[in-house]
Amino acid sequence: MTKTKRLKLSKSDLFWHFSIVPLFLIAPIFTLWSFVEYYLLETYDGVRTPIELSKAGIGFLIVAIFFFVLQRNRLKFKEYKSLTNIEIQSFDLAIQQTARELDWKMDVWEEDFAKAHRNRSDIASRGEMITIIRKNNKILINSICDPNKLTSVSSLGWNKTNRETFIRNLNASRQHRI
Repeated sequence: MTKTKRLKLSKSDLFWHFSIVPLFLIAPIFTLWSFVEYYLLETYDGVRTPIELSKAGIGFLIVAIFFFVLQRNRLKFKEYKSLTNIEIQSFDLAIQQTARELDWKMDVWEEDFAKAHRNRSDIASRGEMITIIRKNNKILINSICDPNKLTSVSSLGWNKTNRETFIRNLNASRQHRI
């Protein structure tokens, strides 16, 4: 993950993370089938012309591509390079404080790596999965909508809050203010 600066997910998490994309591909698939019926089988009995069919199909295809790119970009780590001499104690204190403040449930907590979940139970956001890597003089953070739960396209700002709160607490712990 540190080489690619991209979060690696299990196959099932990857499936759920991208599951919104196939929903928008249903219309283009039906459009393609209508083209096959119209041009190859000559059995098309619909009311739309091929141009009308292609407009609808292309519209949904563009939305599917948009969501694919959006979800792919969300797997990138946010890199904080300006931090120097990040000690293990500061890293640990920042994780402890942020976990308390934001009610993180820690899954993995090692010397240079932490992974947590924040649970939510409302309709708009079902929680996030937070991954933090301490490497040399930089911190890599990724916060995405929890792929272990039903698909959620928006975290309602919680991904940004997770990142910013951890960095604030890391800076405070480095200055011994926690």
